[in-house]
Amino acid sequence: MKEITEAGPAEAALINSIMYEAFWEYRNEQPPSGAIQETTEAIQAGLEQGERAAVWWKDGKAAAMIRFRAEEEYIYFHRLSVRPAYGAMERPPTLSAG
Repeated sequence: MKEITEAGPAEAALINSIMYEAFWEYRNEQPPSGAIQETTEAIQAGLEQGERAAVWWKDGKAAAMIRFRAEEEYIYFHRLSVRPAYGAMERPPTLSAG
């Protein structure tokens, strides 16, 4: 089963875990990704201040996430993160409007 759910501040540790796994392979890149430097507390603070996040669940396991902020005329997406075990398997389902 596949499902996308919105994650709130209480799920900051889960968001950080997914992001850390996804970006770990880039830890030695120049410049290095800031994703593996982010803390759970910083993610939680962002989610408390208007940032939002969505998690893609595959067979009951958190496989991917994306963080975003809805502005007046656009949506800013960042830190799209897919756990390596799920990266090449298939695309997540499309979010439906509603």
